[in-house]
Amino acid sequence: MKWYKLVFKQLQPIHIGTRGYGVISETRLFIPGWTMWGALTNTYGILNKWSSEDYKNEDNQKLFENITCFYPSFEPDGSKIMFPTFKYGEFYLREEKEKGEELSETEFRYQFVHTCISTAIHPEYLSAKEASLHEMEVILPKGRNGKKLCWVGLIGIDEDIIKEKRLDNFLKEGLKIKIGGDVRYGLGKLQLVKMMEAKEELKTWGISIDGKIESNNSPSKHYLLLNDYTTFKGKIELLVEFNFQKEPPELSTHKFYITPGSEVFLNKTTIEIKLVKGKGEIIHQ
Repeated sequence: MKWYKLVFKQLQPIHIGTRGYGVISETRLFIPGWTMWGALTNTYGILNKWSSEDYKNEDNQKLFENITCFYPSFEPDGSKIMFPTFKYGEFYLREEKEKGEELSETEFRYQFVHTCISTAIHPEYLSAKEASLHEMEVILPKGRNGKKLCWVGLIGIDEDIIKEKRLDNFLKEGLKIKIGGDVRYGLGKLQLVKMMEAKEELKTWGISIDGKIESNNSPSKHYLLLNDYTTFKGKIELLVEFNFQKEPPELSTHKFYITPGSEVFLNKTTIEIKLVKGKGEIIHQ
């Protein structure tokens, strides 16, 4: 497997849905691996004129699955990545070096998150429909502090598949993808501005060359399946996956995961965890 570091420039506001309360739809402050996997798979399928059966093909579904979550960087080349961590019980984004820059969730939201307010309209009266007010958070391409956002992550692909599927003609600088919600309404566009082979980066991200997640790389850069052999300090989240190839979409899986930024310790040395769409799935205990 060959690993690459991808740096995407944010061109439009993005909304990465996480939860809603009342009329507000909150956004995540990083891009989950499954979101990037979906965007790359969909874009590749459109460019190659996939049929509905092509999208259902198991091998096609696995093309980009060895991918991490993507985290923000204020550098155009993605050289300084703001990884997640927890400090005094609050979520932070921080450079992994001594005295590196850090932002609390509150500070990041103040600098980069904006709330869009909308409502449905009665066309015959040109008045707002009752109970239709909606607020949605978006991450802006440029913050109040003047800094522009890039998003950085890693992807691993088998070299034979790269040649067979001609992925070197797809994953190249200039590629544009759309991620998150409301992409039909001017949201979600990213552009690949840098792609380089990842070697030293694998250690930073806690990944082996064959896509296994190192057992005690803390704070974690990945979602990790909650299991009986794990102790951690941080948070857990229920992740629900749907099969959108079915009509209507069907519930595929629902499991609890330890969130990125948590300190994780595995109490069993024989456990093997594989990176799949930003999540650590147990393949051997």
